[in-house]
Amino acid sequence: TLSKVKNNTTKFVDSYEDFMRVYNLNVNGGRGSSRSDKNTDGTPAKPGTEKGLGLTNVYVSPNGLLSDGWVFSVKNAIDIISVYYESLNKAEAAGIDLEEKYDDIINTVKNGDPYKNYQNTDEYKAAYGENGSAEKHMIGKEKLNKMIPTVAKYLALVLGDVGNIMGPASMSIVNGLIDVEALSNVSDLEELVVFANATVQKIADNGLITSMAPALVDVLKPDGNYLTFTEESLLDLIAQFSYYVSPSARPIFDFIAETDGCDIVDGSGNVVLTAAEVQRFAYARYYGKTHGANIGSVLIPTKSVDAEGNETYSNIGQITMNDTGYPASFAFTLEEIYALDAGMSYIPQLYPVLAARRYLYVFAGICALCMMLFYQFLRREDETRDEMIVQGGGMQ
Repeated sequence: TLSKVKNNTTKFVDSYEDFMRVYNLNVNGGRGSSRSDKNTDGTPAKPGTEKGLGLTNVYVSPNGLLSDGWVFSVKNAIDIISVYYESLNKAEAAGIDLEEKYDDIINTVKNGDPYKNYQNTDEYKAAYGENGSAEKHMIGKEKLNKMIPTVAKYLALVLGDVGNIMGPASMSIVNGLIDVEALSNVSDLEELVVFANATVQKIADNGLITSMAPALVDVLKPDGNYLTFTEESLLDLIAQFSYYVSPSARPIFDFIAETDGCDIVDGSGNVVLTAAEVQRFAYARYYGKTHGANIGSVLIPTKSVDAEGNETYSNIGQITMNDTGYPASFAFTLEEIYALDAGMSYIPQLYPVLAARRYLYVFAGICALCMMLFYQFLRREDETRDEMIVQGGGMQ
């Protein structure tokens, strides 16, 4: 019946609106605030079909990825989340944590011939080589060395102000954990490595930290030895925050299907996920986490495990300087995603019927109101005419 359809439609609309709100989506997708046909590095962004997952009605970069700043449509988000969790669940059913395996897969690709050969091409070098189009948007060693003196002096100044504002006791605690004077004199990456390793040792051995935050000591001394920084590890750490995926070069995860050893197999040697399926997972992972973070629309939370094995998940949705998004518990389940996708395929077809019925009700109400006003007008007209007759008779 139409009544049942209306109830189902109401549930669909509520779910649709919740989905958009939680994940901070655009109904049909869009180019975000830039509204331009260029990526950050100046390469063109054109309407088309995305390469990795086949996302349609989107803007794409020359390498087939979603263009910089592309805001997910509802359908984009459904497809990305579905591929990610279907892959994750398929691996989990075989006792495999696909997220834990992911770094190993990427390392296999890095050491494989297809990616190594690609790194020697002009296309790759134009993006990631010296003064490449992508390199200009990342913080490498040269840029870092220029930034370090200013940042170090600023941090030292801030820490010194903490002590001055909160008193000698606070300053004593600060100096007990960090050598503020040494920090102010750090001038390049080499000196930063020395300072970082000395600070790790100081914090890990501090009695206050040991008593108040023993988990931090586990992080700083994971195997009983001090965590040691190197120039490479610090650059890798910074790259996680400043890495720019070139719109013109193939991303590393686009080589998974071409590289030997990237199938996911169980303990019996059976293939759980083919390399091609793992590559689709990688695309969904990139869009849901990295691209989503860049546009303030995180689709997939990141799992963290503390020293005691407790799992926590990062927030999802609109995570920006001013917004914290929603807890991961607000994420839609696969079943809810499937229901939403199914609803999008048939319920919109019923909108004309439902709209006609709604407007019919409105029109009927307007007709009733017009009839009431019409008869009220007639009644007032009769009363006015009688009053004029009476008044006219009185004048005679």
